[in-house]
Amino acid sequence: MPKKVIIAYVPVLHEGYRRFFEKHKDADALYILGTDILSEFPHLAKDIRALGAPFMKRALECVNIFSDIRVLERDSLAELDSADATLVMPDEDVMRELAGKYFKKSEIQFDTVFLRWDKK
Repeated sequence: MPKKVIIAYVPVLHEGYRRFFEKHKDADALYILGTDILSEFPHLAKDIRALGAPFMKRALECVNIFSDIRVLERDSLAELDSADATLVMPDEDVMRELAGKYFKKSEIQFDTVFLRWDKK
């Protein structure tokens, strides 16, 4: 059976993220977008509420939903795409662009949860 991996942009922790994470708590790992990937999305630099990925990783570890939380950097993208995994992502502009650009081999499931205002 393929692994289930969540990939998400997590600038803050709020009730929407908590629900999204609880819904997918059976995932084997949570990957949050790191700085070098976020640099591909200049409009996110304006998000003043955003906390850095290392800080969010530590905060999410305290919530204790996932046992494996990682910061996803560009050098890990190919490895994750070749893995036998189902990738679950919020259905929003950043994640759709990331999926189209880097995850061509993977099975991707987009969750229609509302987490932040995006281009749609």
